[in-house]
Amino acid sequence: MTLITKFPPKMYNKRVRGSIKEFYNKLQEIFQQKNWKWIEPKPSRNDHEQWNLATEWHHPDADIKIISYFPDGAINSIKVTYKRLPGFVRPRLSKSALRFTHSFEIKLPRSYPANLSAIKLYSLDYLYHPRMSSSRGMKMEACIHIPGEIDRILIEFIYQILMKPDKVRPPSQFSADSGLQPSAMRWYEHNLKSIVKFLEEQWDSTHEKNVITSTKTKRSKVVMLD
Repeated sequence: MTLITKFPPKMYNKRVRGSIKEFYNKLQEIFQQKNWKWIEPKPSRNDHEQWNLATEWHHPDADIKIISYFPDGAINSIKVTYKRLPGFVRPRLSKSALRFTHSFEIKLPRSYPANLSAIKLYSLDYLYHPRMSSSRGMKMEACIHIPGEIDRILIEFIYQILMKPDKVRPPSQFSADSGLQPSAMRWYEHNLKSIVKFLEEQWDSTHEKNVITSTKTKRSKVVMLD
């Protein structure tokens, strides 16, 4: 039997907060690639003391909150709420079929960051999505396998909601099942390219672009006098 070493609560919590910071680093990289205007999360990543004391982090695209602890004070679960992110609630290629705010819970094993396969992921809102539960309860387990730490999970959720093919893994392209909503998978496979393009366009439309100003210097003519 393999003995899994548990980090002391202080070290464990620092690891969790460090992974949350890495998520915001990766989110900023996405903004830079898309030339979107970036706003620093609160508390700022540069304020190390406040960051390591925080129980909530706020950003226009993703709020994160610690919602439960183990008896020894180690973080047990966190909630993330994405904003300005389009996801389908019904099978129609129209803005009225979208919701732009989505919440998820990430429940950690006390052995974190070891035993990553024991992390539980829950959707707290209904989505018309092949890999999300079709039930409309308060807490629905997401049928998503993400072999990574918190930062990777938080980024992967974004691309799941945007229904990227390598994340949804439709059976027509991958060796995979039809997920928790087979009807959503059939709709997705039939309209895959249109769905991905539509969601990407809607995502882009919710973000302000950086304004790049270029200054042209005029060369003055030199007049040679005899």
